[in-house]
Amino acid sequence: MRLAAGIVTAAVLCVANPGARAQSANPLVDKALELLEELEFDKALTILEKAIEDGGNNPSTIAEVYRLTGEIRATLGKRKAAIESFKFALVIDPQITLEKGSSPKITKPFKAAKKFINNNAPIKVRHAITSTDPPTVALVVVSDPLDMVVEAHATYWNSDDKRGTTKASGKARIDIVLPKGTVKVMLAAVDRYGNRLAEVGSSETPIELEVPEDEPDPDPITDPDVTRHSTSDSPPLYANWMVWGGVSVVFAGVGTWAGLSARKKMDALDVITQQSPMFEFSQAKALEDKAKSRALIANITFGLAGAAAVAAAILFVKGGKSKTSMEESEKSEGAMIVPTIGDGTVGVQATLRF
Repeated sequence: MRLAAGIVTAAVLCVANPGARAQSANPLVDKALELLEELEFDKALTILEKAIEDGGNNPSTIAEVYRLTGEIRATLGKRKAAIESFKFALVIDPQITLEKGSSPKITKPFKAAKKFINNNAPIKVRHAITSTDPPTVALVVVSDPLDMVVEAHATYWNSDDKRGTTKASGKARIDIVLPKGTVKVMLAAVDRYGNRLAEVGSSETPIELEVPEDEPDPDPITDPDVTRHSTSDSPPLYANWMVWGGVSVVFAGVGTWAGLSARKKMDALDVITQQSPMFEFSQAKALEDKAKSRALIANITFGLAGAAAVAAAILFVKGGKSKTSMEESEKSEGAMIVPTIGDGTVGVQATLRF
């Protein structure tokens, strides 16, 4: 009992040290910290989840909310959920850290999330002014490894310094047409809850709507600065229809070889049967066993080839390269499948490169 109490106390010290923290921009975060002081982990987690879902947080606040959420989940033994929360925090603010002296129960999932961010660029956006008549600005998502950005919000000012807001939905590039007379603007990449994940410009230093004559129209597909979303560009290897099509071809090839080999052995057995005085029984028996073995291999591999072909067809119809969650950055992926054939044996050697 004392050991358990010690673990909980250590976890509380690592999750929250209210005396060392400044007041948050979101009152719900302060409420969650108060609950943590009282060891109300589940209630604090519920409050933080509400802080996320209510939206309206700026980048630093939402990153802090995800960090605290990760710490509480780690403390409660929810390691996978903690890693996901830490990932969200780190892609928004890769400089975020844990409190000094944090428990290994918290630091281990944080390090796992840190490893992900070391291999994936954090959320990064830039702007491009595409027109002044009507005033149009594009928010270009340079990188978004967890596919969080779904909207762009714009706050704009006209020549009389009157302020307004507007928004548009999109992913890699989001174009926003502003009212005539707009002279400056600030942009934010926003998640599905309305939290601002990254910002371009500010009320103090907004974007001036002046279009350089030589500025090209931004295209996130061909723009060299744009990093493709690692979580949505390519499916995992097992969900790629071409892989299963290749497996089907390999098994079909092995089955064909085994079938032809079985036929050859049966032809040789017929010769022995017709000229039995010239051959021993053991020779005929050996040929018969090999013929049966090859026939069995042919039956099995043709069945596997059919199953792989069905899987490939299903994946192809579903789109083949469907979205996945991801967790890896853009890497070269490949697969090499080679049949291995021996005396009376058959198999497949697969080499995967990630």
